Amino acid sequence: MRVSALGVLLLTFPSLLAAQIHIKTFPDYRLHITNDKYDAVWQIRIPEVVAAQSGVFLTSVRPSLEWKQIGDTLSYSWTSTPEYSEKVRASVGNRRQLDTGIQVNTTVRILPNAVAFEIELRNPTDRPMVDVWIDGGCLTHLTERFFDNSHSRTYFFTKDGLTKLSDLDRTLQIRSKYFANPAWFEEGSTKDYEFFWGRSSAIPVEALIVSEPVSGLGAVGIAWENCPGLRQSSDDAHRCMHSSSFFGNLAPGGTITRHGMLLFGDTKEAVVAAYRKLSYRMYLGAPKIAP
Repeated sequence: MRVSALGVLLLTFPSLLAAQIHIKTFPDYRLHITNDKYDAVWQIRIPEVVAAQSGVFLTSVRPSLEWKQIGDTLSYSWTSTPEYSEKVRASVGNRRQLDTGIQVNTTVRILPNAVAFEIELRNPTDRPMVDVWIDGGCLTHLTERFFDNSHSRTYFFTKDGLTKLSDLDRTLQIRSKYFANPAWFEEGSTKDYEFFWGRSSAIPVEALIVSEPVSGLGAVGIAWENCPGLRQSSDDAHRCMHSSSFFGNLAPGGTITRHGMLLFGDTKEAVVAAYRKLSYRMYLGAPKIAP
């Protein structure tokens, strides 16, 4: 039996898993992730959004669900229901078009100085789901030295290389979305919240967004394969960064799986080096705009 390089590493140094990274669950899609080496904590809502041309299945209104844990692997399965849609409607009103029926199967695994994400979306209905995508997790800084109120210590790759967000334009200083294809700004759920997220003409060319602290060791990044866009917020109440993933069309009974990664390193350059090993790519296509 062949053993992967990661398997060899874990067999040789099994303490790498549990000694450094700890995860606390909640009765919803939130996790608190602590990295002992950097003495810092992050929250992730995973995934924060699941949407399609037909509407939004999952959003920032917390769903009720139960995490299961076996060793260093955590998982849940959740299906969007009319009851959840009613809860969303009661919270945000009629701003968003909603949909139901998709099944979200999420798996999280602790790795050496990283956390691996896998999301499987299943369509158990008798109708196709068109242009399905996720926000792969609202990664929120909970430790003060990682707060980036000026968005000058958060970076992603543009055609000019790794670029700090404060050097890029955005219509709202406090937060923005950034897409590989600007047509995504016209996608329904994005358009509905442009007043909140704003927009930018900056084009990300890699799926990674990475941030470093104001002082001391440590950097953190998040990336998803098949990524259409990134986002970042410096809101005092919610300092976060996001990477997303495009799933495409889900036929009745069909499933699609995508992978993401939360990466840690002593510096942003170390996080970038770890990201380079993933071979993740941007999704450059445009969404199908609902009539």
